[in-house]
Amino acid sequence: MNKIKNFRINLREKEILRLLKKTSKIEVTLQVQSAVQTQSERLQKIITPASIYSTFQKDKLPLKLVFSAPDKWIAATVFAVTIGGDFESEVKVAQDRNENMLLGITHCVGVEALEQSVNFIGRLINDEAKDEECELSQKVIIADVADIEVLCQVLPVAKIGVSFSQNSGVVPMFSSFGLYFWTQNKKRKNK
Repeated sequence: MNKIKNFRINLREKEILRLLKKTSKIEVTLQVQSAVQTQSERLQKIITPASIYSTFQKDKLPLKLVFSAPDKWIAATVFAVTIGGDFESEVKVAQDRNENMLLGITHCVGVEALEQSVNFIGRLINDEAKDEECELSQKVIIADVADIEVLCQVLPVAKIGVSFSQNSGVVPMFSSFGLYFWTQNKKRKNK
């Protein structure tokens, strides 16, 4: 099992603007760009990414988590990633102030931060797979409540401040769960 806390991620303002335009249908003006830059810089200071992941041999992974598996897989790494609970208080502040623009920007910063965190962990897992002469499948995001519950039973997500219950869902809300399947590298034939 690997646990990593407070790793650095780089927020991409262009991606935040794209998300904002897509989700809020807000026209991107110089004023909006400036607000995104200001909020990104401010929120970057309270984002505390953390992840926990573990690799299981094929016969040790709960069957409930075996979906979208490639042929001839030999192991799987399950992961949980969060950007921290402090970020949610920022979302709450924007909601309480009824500032739709601020809420939209804050939400998009959270989505971008979580994506960057998941991608960082994916690169670490990929490096481990390469060291074992294996390849990773595409990332499989786990969103089904029952599957998240199974993942939380095999991975101690509380160690990174994440909790899950069917009543309250995932806390903090900017958390992600998934897995990668490992397959052996295809051996090259010497000619």
